[in-house]
Amino acid sequence: MVGAPEEDSNATGVNGNQSDNNGTNSGAAYVFVRSGTNWSQHAYLKASNTGRQSGRFDYGDNFGWSVAVSGDTVVVGAPGEDSNATGVDGNQNNNSATNSGAVYVFVRDEVTWTQQAYLKQSSNQLFREFGRSVAIDGEILVAGGPSGRESFASGLGEANVFRRTGTNWTEQEVLRGSNTEPFDFFGFSIALSGDTAVVAAWGR
Repeated sequence: MVGAPEEDSNATGVNGNQSDNNGTNSGAAYVFVRSGTNWSQHAYLKASNTGRQSGRFDYGDNFGWSVAVSGDTVVVGAPGEDSNATGVDGNQNNNSATNSGAVYVFVRDEVTWTQQAYLKQSSNQLFREFGRSVAIDGEILVAGGPSGRESFASGLGEANVFRRTGTNWTEQEVLRGSNTEPFDFFGFSIALSGDTAVVAAWGR
């Protein structure tokens, strides 16, 4: 997986038209696979609700800012995504929560990629930048929203844990630092192995 958060096409979904660059900084992600010693591009991924740079504080959705892979599942973060949806597979069309961020889950069935889930924080808020960091291991996914919590400028940050059962994702837990203060940016980076998650707060 390779992310390109400032890619500009206005395509949506999997393997769309890459040539129309009217989606400034919408972002993209590329999947490569290896056969023996040879690598080839397997998929070109875009958000289901591709958005472009649109205002003074909106620098584009930046889909592909963070990426993670586990088996046939890939996760892509878009910290500049703007919808006011909450939870799993909410309404993507109301862009009133600037830079709240989103996370997208794609799965492969042999050679076909499809989007499986669209994830938002249950406590969605503008300028959270949810999806700035992502990690997945098996059926567990953790994503960080480092730039907000109590207010859009607090920078306390948090990380959200999602679990998959079958093909359905649900939010399982919200992780927060035991001693976070404003501008700690908890959730700026994340690592995950089995049932253990490591969350960095780079401003601490």
